[in-house]
Amino acid sequence: MDQPLSFQTALDEVVPRFVAVLTQNVVGLCLAAVAWFGLVIAGVLAVLIVPFFVAGPGFGILVMVYGEAEPPSWALLAVILPSMLAYLVCFGGLLLGLTPAMQGSLYRAFDGALAGGALSAGAPLSSLRLHLRPVVLTNATLVCGALLGFLLLVIPGLLFSLLTLFALPAAALDGLGPTAALSRAVGHARANPGYHAGIILGAFLISMLGSAIPVLGSGLATVVSMGWICACYRRAFPADAGATEAAGLA
Repeated sequence: MDQPLSFQTALDEVVPRFVAVLTQNVVGLCLAAVAWFGLVIAGVLAVLIVPFFVAGPGFGILVMVYGEAEPPSWALLAVILPSMLAYLVCFGGLLLGLTPAMQGSLYRAFDGALAGGALSAGAPLSSLRLHLRPVVLTNATLVCGALLGFLLLVIPGLLFSLLTLFALPAAALDGLGPTAALSRAVGHARANPGYHAGIILGAFLISMLGSAIPVLGSGLATVVSMGWICACYRRAFPADAGATEAAGLA
């Protein structure tokens, strides 16, 4: 970028383009939000229910063998440990696998809509496998960095999250690996603080408006927020330039 992007850039250039995309894809946007909400709920239910199915047969055997007597500790551990492992696998799969894969798919769907395409109801699932490895690895890096930062009295974790808003779009849209994606995100945020202040303000307003909508408001706010970040990212890193850089880093 020859000149730093500013808050006014986000307001004057990105907002009108983004609003135009939303108005042209109202139905697809709402259906995509419903799909996102349903998939996340299904994932959360799996995290909660699967451990009980894993532990159920074991507890049944304990009742058959020991009746009303208290089973020994080793027997309880033999039942509880597989259930805990199932919980961790499901939770990790949702947090580090399914969710970032759906985010990547949504970013690419919005990228297509910004280029003149249509946003479909299947946007969260339409391109799960594309750039899956960099998306998953970048997301894992972001989660670990944010958790570490929040352990250091919250503020470092918040700053890390705000500085790396462009990291997952960089992985999802341009195929950058974790190091390159984080470097691009942090470097751009430091060089263009006003522009990123506009991104953060826009995401905050979208979240506030979504919270006023019952039931599906959170899903709609999440999807629209990702679209907003995608639009801001593409203003900063146009598709052709991003593809060229990604090819150079491959």
